[in-house]
Amino acid sequence: MSPEEQDDYLSARWTQLYSLEKEAAEGVFRFIFLVNAGGAAATLGFMGASKEAVASGLTQAALLSFVVGLALIGSTYIYIFHHRSGIFEEFKKDFRRLLDGEIDFKKLTEADDNRAADSLLHYTLPYAAFFCFLGGTILGVTALLCGRS
Repeated sequence: MSPEEQDDYLSARWTQLYSLEKEAAEGVFRFIFLVNAGGAAATLGFMGASKEAVASGLTQAALLSFVVGLALIGSTYIYIFHHRSGIFEEFKKDFRRLLDGEIDFKKLTEADDNRAADSLLHYTLPYAAFFCFLGGTILGVTALLCGRS
């Protein structure tokens, strides 16, 4: 790879990582707003459905499931943000080391590839949050049906 191609790669990678970090941060803020609004609406809907539904305990279990799901998905966004931010920070350090002649281009790209690998948490947290959503939905519908019978 020529020096010009290396410069092009480094510039593109820097831009990509910065964009990922920025996108993750924006997603966290948007998510926090939406889940708070949705959580408030869901809570009001369950609590206003019927006294029997609330008294059965199913409504509280459904809300707990939704809250745990929200905490998990919030944790996912936070984890992804910090993971991507860490990749960017380490890339910047390696970039400086490359400029100072401490490492070569191959070492920089190998280290970057290793850092960018997904972990099990990237998949486990969102799936767990989705299953909490399913469980909360089933419990909520059951509570509503029990309250109407």
